[in-house]
Amino acid sequence: MSTIFMIRHAQASFGKADYDVLSDIGESQAKCLADHLIKQGQSFDGIYGGTLKRHKQTFAPLESACRAIKKDLPEYIADPAFNEYDAEKFIITLLPGLLEDSPDLKPHADQILVNSQSFQIIFEAIMKKWISGGSTAFDSDIQSFPAFQEQVDSGLDRIIAKHGPEKNIAIFTSGGPISAAVTRVLGLPGIQSLDIAWQVTNASITRIKYSRNKMALFTFNEFGFLEAGALKLPVTYR
Repeated sequence: MSTIFMIRHAQASFGKADYDVLSDIGESQAKCLADHLIKQGQSFDGIYGGTLKRHKQTFAPLESACRAIKKDLPEYIADPAFNEYDAEKFIITLLPGLLEDSPDLKPHADQILVNSQSFQIIFEAIMKKWISGGSTAFDSDIQSFPAFQEQVDSGLDRIIAKHGPEKNIAIFTSGGPISAAVTRVLGLPGIQSLDIAWQVTNASITRIKYSRNKMALFTFNEFGFLEAGALKLPVTYR
């Protein structure tokens, strides 16, 4: 069977003007990830990822490390199928309706950009509405959850169709696509993808085995290498 390595981006810049760049911790996590893959002797037959900056920046240390030791590495192929849903647009569009239904959440809404706990409380409530379809605020500007699931599924299907047996494929992506892939492989209802997404740590590896007509979850959320090194990097979730 072949293996898809779904790699979540390292820590981005939560609360900053541009979230879509790695933080200082994220840069260290990305380098630690690269060192781990090199030490494991891991090679890839294909490299894919989303089009976001944080995806490409997480891949960059691996590219540099392979170049330094003259190790072959496929070219990074950017595919929007592995982009995260537009969380900022969801919050801006759906937050007013959420606060109208649940005014007790307003103190958390006021702290959403500076307090990670408040962000999680608000974002989880919004995501539950999105996944269940329980909001009248959806329009052509808001991607539905089924459409997002199909986006990820189609990307995976293209990779499976393109690459033959006994191949190792890396995908640098985000927590949403990883949880959508795991939900698909395990045959879980869509609402379960939210619980899965909360567990996916920055710079972690989730492996999916596949053959021509079968997919199976092999490992989920590997991040021990972040804690094992001399730096003992923090485990982060956003």
